[in-house]
Amino acid sequence: MKRRLLTAVLMAVLGSVCCLGAKKSTIEISLAFSDGTKHLPWPFTEAKPSNTIKTPTAPGEEVQYTTKTGGYAFKVKSAKGLFVNTKTGFGLISSDGDYIEFPSIPGMQLEKVSVLSGKTSNMGSPVIVLSNGTAVEGGELSSAEIQGGESVIWNLKNVEKGAAVRMQMSSEAMVCLREIHLTYSGVMPKVKKAKAPKSKYKIVTVEFKDPDTGAAVWPFSTKKHTYGGNIVNADMVTDNLDEFSVKCSDKAYLLSSGGYTFGKAKYSYLMLPSFGTKALVKVEMYAIKSGKQSRPAIMRQHSWKVVSGGEAPESFTAGQPQVWTLSETEPGERYRLVLTEDGGCTIEKLVLYFE
Repeated sequence: MKRRLLTAVLMAVLGSVCCLGAKKSTIEISLAFSDGTKHLPWPFTEAKPSNTIKTPTAPGEEVQYTTKTGGYAFKVKSAKGLFVNTKTGFGLISSDGDYIEFPSIPGMQLEKVSVLSGKTSNMGSPVIVLSNGTAVEGGELSSAEIQGGESVIWNLKNVEKGAAVRMQMSSEAMVCLREIHLTYSGVMPKVKKAKAPKSKYKIVTVEFKDPDTGAAVWPFSTKKHTYGGNIVNADMVTDNLDEFSVKCSDKAYLLSSGGYTFGKAKYSYLMLPSFGTKALVKVEMYAIKSGKQSRPAIMRQHSWKVVSGGEAPESFTAGQPQVWTLSETEPGERYRLVLTEDGGCTIEKLVLYFE
């Protein structure tokens, strides 16, 4: 009898310890698309829809967007298209049954959905349902329609952990969202993070165009750009202290919406950095195809001879990399990106690989 009682007490204590070890946590996901007067930075990693009424895929197909922070996946289906408007925010030209599906997070249940609508006449009649169309308790219509600029909150009950939940339209209307706020609670399962394989390369990436906004950026910490100049020589250093230099026969550099344009005449060059123990083995250059590009080649610093594999390309494709795979390069030796024709060269991004 005493042994049974002792076993029961131990089981109860162990059960209490297990419960204490599993801490309940809360996850808040907030997305803002407009402040009511202007666009805010697009919160997803994918390219944003244009400000015309167009969809990035065929109308009626499900589109997935992933947040820049956390990597949470939102799914959107709109029979008539997506759009972004300065004042209203992120919108769908909606039909009955269209939806925005919120992230499904293992071990967490969605408890609260809050949306702020854009300043339109109405944003239809959305309800909160599971991905299979089953109604969610607390997700019913709060009114016949949501008025422009109105904030609506759904406090959900009994949603299963990890379930996919949607805000789904129950009528034909225009849906405009300035903000979405989601609250999840539960216990996150422990996931062992796999270590990323260590690259054998030293990689230097220089971007002259913001990949999200398309705006021109200057990646160097010295010689801040102007929108043109007549500098013969300019030493430039990236934030991680990789040294570049440039020499141009005409304008030293021009930073525009297209990217970074250097040189106007043949034999202008961009001197690439070097590392004492590593050799430059590959160069990727993303070029803008606008006007005449002067077909650069990779040449040695002193002899001005083209490196094996560094020959000038026949043409450029906008947004696609021109890749030079180099051989017979030496550790610590510097190389130039040299214009072989008149016309300048416009670059979005440059990626250098040292081995």
